[in-house]
Amino acid sequence: MVQSTKERLVESTSEAEAITETETLNKKYFELLDSLLNDKKDVAIKKHPELISAYKAFEVYEIYFLAGGDWDEEGAVEFKKKMAKTIVSKLIKGKDFPKFQTPIEKKK
Repeated sequence: MVQSTKERLVESTSEAEAITETETLNKKYFELLDSLLNDKKDVAIKKHPELISAYKAFEVYEIYFLAGGDWDEEGAVEFKKKMAKTIVSKLIKGKDFPKFQTPIEKKK
């Protein structure tokens, strides 16, 4: 079966929109993650109000998991990073973007 030019154009437009949406979501993911891990809480929430629930979840992780464990400094930092990634990923995924895949960080 031969595809018409119109069908191919619609497909390529849909693919371009999907790529743009993915890039936008990835950018938002890294912005929120960076803010959650590096900014002071009040500054981060002013920049990204959606982080309010993320901070509440993050505090629960810190109270119940970090405080209860015997962590060295490096282990605690890595644990916090993993929890932040999980929280931000779920925050972005939400109802609006159920197919969002957490991006893989590029090694510096």
